[in-house]
Amino acid sequence: MPNRKLIIGIVAAGLLAGGFTWLWTSREAPAPTVAWGSVDARRVSMAFETSGRIASLAFEEGDRVHPGDLMGTLDVTALTLQRDEARAAADAAAAQWRLAKDGYRAEEIQKQEASVKALLAQLAS
Repeated sequence: MPNRKLIIGIVAAGLLAGGFTWLWTSREAPAPTVAWGSVDARRVSMAFETSGRIASLAFEEGDRVHPGDLMGTLDVTALTLQRDEARAAADAAAAQWRLAKDGYRAEEIQKQEASVKALLAQLAS
């Protein structure tokens, strides 16, 4: 008979464990936590056609923006300097081109001819 009591005990323990498992898993999940507040975000991704320092921002945090709104401007000081340097280089190249096309001035040609004559005279003596 001890085997019968042992088997009944094991079956009862299994049923008890199964009942507790069923009760535990059948409970509803707890409600999610709800919180109110605001997210403070200052990081903004803005797309400019070139890189540089931001000179001004037209909007503040929380302002509503629409597609096409100008959100900021870049500091163009460095770009202005680059433009002026490029213009100066272009003007210098144009002047050199005119000099090559039109030739030297008559006075410069005469001065060089005189230098050549002086050097030839030195060689002859």
